[in-house]
Amino acid sequence: PQNMLEQQLCDLFAVQLGQKQYSRNESFLDAGGSSLDVVSILSSELLDNINIDEFCMHPSPAELSSYILGKKKPTTALIPISISSCDKRSMILCPYAGGGIFSFNTFVRKIKERLPDTSFYYLGWETDIQQATKEIIEIAEHSELAIYAHCAGVSLAFNVFEEIYKLERDAKNIKFFVGGMILPRRAF
Repeated sequence: PQNMLEQQLCDLFAVQLGQKQYSRNESFLDAGGSSLDVVSILSSELLDNINIDEFCMHPSPAELSSYILGKKKPTTALIPISISSCDKRSMILCPYAGGGIFSFNTFVRKIKERLPDTSFYYLGWETDIQQATKEIIEIAEHSELAIYAHCAGVSLAFNVFEEIYKLERDAKNIKFFVGGMILPRRAF
């Protein structure tokens, strides 16, 4: 650890995960931290002003410490959940009412079993739509890309869809999956 806050975060992560020590650059989620572990950690006084999205964008003690100390601002609108080394396919997951980033754990695990070369990103409620759209288009340039939304997340996905079509008329390699959506009768 390079500063006192990093050391405290390493100690906090190690205790939560039952480890003797914790590396400053190791992602809490990759080290086996679950959604309940994150909630537990976020309840500590040390992380009093950090929300789940901020934690997931800065999952290592080094990143989180820099973020807290104001040295590093978020540079991405999409939160990486699970990144594949070959990155042939990518999926953007939109939140839904009553669910957040951790509600997709089983979904991601099941797809990874069948398609291990898939990377997953999460599009949070507070996302800057224009920045997210630019990042999505960049990902789609080198990867098959799917955007998945259902329930309340559909409205967020529609905002992204609109921006994509404004910026990029030919979005053939971007697939949109919308499920569980309830439309008013007038929409038909």
